[in-house]
Amino acid sequence: MPKLQETKSNQFILTIPKDVCELKGWKKGTELKLVERNGYVCLIEG
Repeated sequence: MPKLQETKSNQFILTIPKDVCELKGWKKGTELKLVERNGYVCLIEG
């Protein structure tokens, strides 16, 4: 399950499970967009 965390410097970090990242081919530093459609939030490769 993805998890949203706030750092001490007031930045937010979205943590995504490793198996999901491996399945999608996402690596550290991959830029993703958050898009809301019909009340759902989706991650899209940017």
